[in-house]
Amino acid sequence: MTRLLLIERFLRICCFTLLGVLLVLVLTACGPGSGGTGTGPISFTNVSSGSTSDGGASEVPSPAPGPLGSCGRVDLQLQEGRVEVVTRCGSFVFVGDWGVGPDGQVALPGTLENPSVGSIRAVLRMQFSGTPEDSSSVIVTVTDEAGQVLVGPEVLGRVESLPPRVAG
Repeated sequence: MTRLLLIERFLRICCFTLLGVLLVLVLTACGPGSGGTGTGPISFTNVSSGSTSDGGASEVPSPAPGPLGSCGRVDLQLQEGRVEVVTRCGSFVFVGDWGVGPDGQVALPGTLENPSVGSIRAVLRMQFSGTPEDSSSVIVTVTDEAGQVLVGPEVLGRVESLPPRVAG
């Protein structure tokens, strides 16, 4: 009988330990440092085009239409391990580790997918005034491999969420 009590006690301890470990894993999976920002994506857009208060970044000259024409609205979404820019000129997605340099700049290689031209090897350049989490604005430019501007430079203001895109 004593042996049966010891086995029962051992099984209880194992079950409670397992439940505790599972609870800790579930709680840590929701927070920062676990493969996500813990707060969702950080979004920027130029939907109000030019009305962004950015502390000096508005001194960026208005972009001349590049080889793809005017791109109109530019949306930027930042996540840990993913950066996406969407415009009428196409979309640029970078997947992988990225970070901001001490000068507030980021340069990410990738491809701009344009509906009429196809895939264009490109570089996304972003200039932050601080960290992405603290910046109220960012300057975004997409260039081809030769350095010709495809999108931007555009000053994007931070938004809580990106407004829906209207077709056309």
